[in-house]
Amino acid sequence: MSLALTELIVSQAKTLAVMFCAGIFVESLWQMKKYVQAVCGLRFWKVLAELIFWAASGAALSAFLYYCAYGRLTFHAVMGFLAGFLLWKKLFPLFWRRR
Repeated sequence: MSLALTELIVSQAKTLAVMFCAGIFVESLWQMKKYVQAVCGLRFWKVLAELIFWAASGAALSAFLYYCAYGRLTFHAVMGFLAGFLLWKKLFPLFWRRR
């Protein structure tokens, strides 16, 4: 008995992997935003960093989702994103935290 991977399974695995990488990328952006906000004392730079983060995250997330599933939001896409986001947050916390 041989196990064959169907086109659907391969497509879902690709979506899961790409969205996992999207989660890692967005968490990295989040950590950079936190670093910039910790270093800069002015409120203007903190607000600007927040706006840039949300714009970049939205653009990146939509690009990743379009690449892997033509913009279709599916359960495995969300699970892949959350797994990448939370795993990156847990394994690589904000190591440059200001002391």
